[in-house]
Amino acid sequence: YIGGEAEFSSSSIQSGAVIEVAQQTHALIAGLEHRFFGKSQPFSKLNSTNLFYNTVDQALEDLATFITFLRSNFCFNESCNVLVVGGSYSGSLSSWFRLYYPHLANFSWSSSAPLNIKRNFPEYDAKIATVLRKYNESCFENTKLLLSSYHNIVASGNDDMIDDFLGKYNIPDQVDIVSALSMIVDVISYAVQYNKQMQLIEPYCMEASQNDTAITEKALQDLFSTVLKNLQMTAIDLDPFSYSSEDPEDPQAASRVWTWMQCNE
Repeated sequence: YIGGEAEFSSSSIQSGAVIEVAQQTHALIAGLEHRFFGKSQPFSKLNSTNLFYNTVDQALEDLATFITFLRSNFCFNESCNVLVVGGSYSGSLSSWFRLYYPHLANFSWSSSAPLNIKRNFPEYDAKIATVLRKYNESCFENTKLLLSSYHNIVASGNDDMIDDFLGKYNIPDQVDIVSALSMIVDVISYAVQYNKQMQLIEPYCMEASQNDTAITEKALQDLFSTVLKNLQMTAIDLDPFSYSSEDPEDPQAASRVWTWMQCNE
């Protein structure tokens, strides 16, 4: 089980479909935390010199070394079958590993994996739009109009209008203004992506479909505060420009490392 862009949790390999597969195949389950996340720190500082070694190629080589170790110590023979499992970014790692190390992985289970890496990714936004439209066309249209108005406020450069916009979401003025726009959109995306667990989109769309800008804005403000509360984060925590600490123990360490990978890989 391949760890992704966060500290590895043992709960990932203690329940769910992975357990079912292991029981049916009498398999050993092992999890590998991704380098530079959690306790897997090759250096004492997360500076650009050290993060140079935080690459997909290095992560795949780590997995190759780990699987070789497992085969040597836990197999009746070193040719026992291996299934690599991952989701999202680590799902990509799972597919890439099977392609580049076919002698070490017999099978790959790759879930929700963005294999076609590209700088602009409109398909994700299109999926968010589809989900909003599924609840109500007005929910989508009113949300789009509200977001466009925020974009226009920022583009205007009017300090009073920008301060008013930030104040509506309790976003401190030290937050980068483009980050402010991005985090509001990300909150909508997060609510859609994890709606099965959080159940936030339906109540939001019930309000946002009333063709009243003030009601839509209030619904989005409530959604914004609810998602931040559920994540136990503040607006500053979502601003990449705030990830300045090089300490691996810093609460924003994982965000700093993942942002590095997004920008460089």
